Amino acid sequence: MKIIAFIMVLWLVSTVFTEAHAFRDQTYEVLGETVHITRLSDRTLSIEIGEHTHHLGGGDVRYYANEATTDGEHFIVFGYVIDPSTPTFYDAFIFIVDDEGDTVYDEVLDFGELEETVALIDVDGTWMFRINKSSSDGHNYVFEAVFFLVFNEDYTDFEKVRVDTFVQRMEIIDGALYLSDTYHGPFHTFVTPQPHVYRAGEVAGLQDGDDGVMTLRMIGEAILDGVVHENHLTIEEAGHYTLVHEGVTHALTLEARVEGIEDGGVYTGEVAIVFSSGTAHLNGERLAYGESVSCVGHHTLIVRGKNGYEKTLNFTIESGVMGVEDGAVYGSPVTIHFAGEGTLNGMPFKSGTRIEASGEHTLTISGTNGYAETVAFEITPSPTPVATTLMIVEIALVAIAVALIGVLVFFALKKKHPRPSS
Repeated sequence: MKIIAFIMVLWLVSTVFTEAHAFRDQTYEVLGETVHITRLSDRTLSIEIGEHTHHLGGGDVRYYANEATTDGEHFIVFGYVIDPSTPTFYDAFIFIVDDEGDTVYDEVLDFGELEETVALIDVDGTWMFRINKSSSDGHNYVFEAVFFLVFNEDYTDFEKVRVDTFVQRMEIIDGALYLSDTYHGPFHTFVTPQPHVYRAGEVAGLQDGDDGVMTLRMIGEAILDGVVHENHLTIEEAGHYTLVHEGVTHALTLEARVEGIEDGGVYTGEVAIVFSSGTAHLNGERLAYGESVSCVGHHTLIVRGKNGYEKTLNFTIESGVMGVEDGAVYGSPVTIHFAGEGTLNGMPFKSGTRIEASGEHTLTISGTNGYAETVAFEITPSPTPVATTLMIVEIALVAIAVALIGVLVFFALKKKHPRPSS
């Protein structure tokens, strides 16, 4: 093994030396900028992006770019690195720069053997890096696997999946990447954006029936309720279905997605109900898509779909009483607002009515399907506080005293200065 390793080192060093002399400048147009890649005298890989320059490697560490491209927002360069000081010598790299020239991601990726980043694929809005993994027996490269990497939005982390079958051809079909080991033959695997790997005979999307739409992917033909589909199909109508693929039968249910209410929900005021598909009935009456419901009471919504499918949701719209609270005592008249039909102390009562009568009162509001709400309250005029009463008495006494003093002064002045007789 040591001899083989030594031979590999010599071979790789020789390869590096040859490639270094044969290196040709590369120029790409990316996001309106010219990307120029060249090898400097110290063997550094120089990447010029507009006015910004970045350097990778140098000395015995050689970077080789396979392509400069973009995800629509970033400048991306990828390829492989040869570094004789590492155990596997030959690893993949990905280098990403934002539109201001700042480095976003700069990593060498080693998955245990010889790796090389060979492609960046846009799978209907999800960007996948393809990395080929090989091994060497000292004479030839031997295929090991293909990895597909999907990064998060800010390129701080990624998820990867492994495909152990050789990939010669890739094709994007309805949001998934289909793989074949020949130029024109059948597919053996497909990769979804999550990412997840599915092989021949497997069906993707069987558990995705809760969002109002179900997209199923497979390799080859599948029969849904007697209709043949190729590689993929989409179910949009709520219901129960039967799918047959590669001799295996799958029972499927696509749930209707209902918005505006939830099962067991309690609401005040008007609610607008929308549903993804099927027909809907509220309390036995047909309900149109997006129709609003404001009637106070208990309600039952049933959405029906294909092959006997039903989805039932029960909810309540309350009266939304304002102006009084159950058990409260008020010292002044109150005005009550509510929705629904009401009675006060057993007599019909309209929302917005003012109540002045003292005593205990019972407000009862009724609605559909046995809905009833009771609010008991009391109106008790508050007695005048003692302090206030004393203050009123004091003010009255002062007023009387002032008046008396005024009268006395008047008569005193009159006596002192009698009116002349005519």
